[in-house]
Amino acid sequence: AGQPYPAQVGMRRANPFGLFDMHGNVEEWCIDWHHNTYYARSPLIDPVYVDPPKDGGSGRVARGGAWNAAAWWSRSSTRAYDFPVTPNFPKGFRIICKVQSPAQ
Repeated sequence: AGQPYPAQVGMRRANPFGLFDMHGNVEEWCIDWHHNTYYARSPLIDPVYVDPPKDGGSGRVARGGAWNAAAWWSRSSTRAYDFPVTPNFPKGFRIICKVQSPAQ
């Protein structure tokens, strides 16, 4: 947040967990679908809702806020949604890879 466009990756300090660019650069498209009542019945650990919704008013979850969002919206607990068929500039995704820890 705080600038008129997305920032280049890795240009800001890491958070306390050593992670970069987790909040406020682009909203993260997630694998789960938004459903208004899901958290009332979801598992406590990793509550992912992967079944496509039957109603037309639900979209894919987006988290973390974006460069064009207010600072209070750019946090990990932010959970918005948008529709995959509608392009939206502040959305992005994360590329991850498994890294072997060095032998000790």
